[in-house]
Amino acid sequence: MKLDRIRYYSKNRHYFLQLLTVVFLGSSLVVFLGFILRSWLDQKIDQKIEEAVKKEVTDSKDLEKKPPETYSKPLIGFSEQDNKFIAGSFSDTFSGTGWLTSVDGRQDNYTTGITPIPDFDLIPVAKPILPDSGRQCPQNYCLLVSDKKTITANGLDIDLPKFTGQLVSLNLHPLSNGWVLGLTSKEGELFKGWVFVFNGKNFVWPTGVNGPIFESRYSGTFGFAGSFSHWLAFYGSYEGRIYEFSNNKIFDVSYLVNPKAMRGGFIPKVFFVGSNWFVSNVSGGFPFFKFFTSNNGLVVGGLYLADLLDQKFPEDLRSLRVEEVNNKLFLELTGPSTKSFWFEMLDRGFSYPEKFQIVSRNLRAGQAQDMGRARLEKIAIYPETIKPKLFLANSSGNWLEAKIGEWFYFPQNGQDLYWQADFSGIREPFFFDLVRVEYGLNK
Repeated sequence: MKLDRIRYYSKNRHYFLQLLTVVFLGSSLVVFLGFILRSWLDQKIDQKIEEAVKKEVTDSKDLEKKPPETYSKPLIGFSEQDNKFIAGSFSDTFSGTGWLTSVDGRQDNYTTGITPIPDFDLIPVAKPILPDSGRQCPQNYCLLVSDKKTITANGLDIDLPKFTGQLVSLNLHPLSNGWVLGLTSKEGELFKGWVFVFNGKNFVWPTGVNGPIFESRYSGTFGFAGSFSHWLAFYGSYEGRIYEFSNNKIFDVSYLVNPKAMRGGFIPKVFFVGSNWFVSNVSGGFPFFKFFTSNNGLVVGGLYLADLLDQKFPEDLRSLRVEEVNNKLFLELTGPSTKSFWFEMLDRGFSYPEKFQIVSRNLRAGQAQDMGRARLEKIAIYPETIKPKLFLANSSGNWLEAKIGEWFYFPQNGQDLYWQADFSGIREPFFFDLVRVEYGLNK
């Protein structure tokens, strides 16, 4: 490191100067010049040390501002008690039930989160009259894609928008008041996803966009729904992507899908019904998602509905088709008999149990040391306005209230570690996505 080299020269500068003085020993003028040179070198070296120290401090501040994705916050502050503990940590993203004792809501193993209890019914109906899926002309603009690379508007060719890389696919979709275009290109080993809106003459960037909205290692296709003031873009690849465009702002909610939920990728069909988004597979298979919104109208969580439908359908569900008619969802479900049945999906949102607690298993079962302290280092709940009561315990049943980010020193001996989040009394949709606990074992 540059600073270490400067410090080495600084520490040994007297030896270098003494050697210089000995060479010219006997000449008083040279001795005087040596003294002047030594003073000048002292000043310059001190200046270089100061500059290097400032640069190291600046660099360390920049790293704190831009931590990597896997960055874990350092301990807040330091106390004399810190050296009395053996540090450890635990995280749960709720992709399975192995670390939870009880969940009064619903844990979704596909969107990997905990929500209130989904509340909907399937009402048997005759096959509805479905909208014409052919020619569509919002705002009197009839757009078509031909040869997978040419777009026409009212019979006239439209230039493709500018993009980089090799064209892979075009996905043209009507919104309620216009058209959007999803374009996938490939550049090197990466696929790039681009979105554009039609302004009556050309395809242009949406407000706030001036390039691809993402890069992915996997090819996919786009699905869209909504209006120009509020719309959703869903990229159906092995690694799904979801972007919500609302009031000229863009929100990345891709944390709600993962390879397990995407089931290898599919061609998405997106619906906006009520205040929520639904995504199905164009080919009639799985998956089937609901992305629900909070009180501000923005997406906060997701549900993998296929599992819930299977519980309500009298047969073993084999295939699924979703259609929208007059802002209502209709489902065609097929079982092993290959006979299909039509239902209207009556979505009520969620129900909220009076006692709504999520309790972990013992995170330190079978350990010999006493649990001296712990803290809930991070809790990810969307929307962030949802504030459950939080508790920690180092023995079963001895719950003590905790606060996010603050160390709690247990007043009694105990070799266990539990956490609890109590949502009782909360009557708003939420998505509980992550908990991370740090702890210290007594040495």
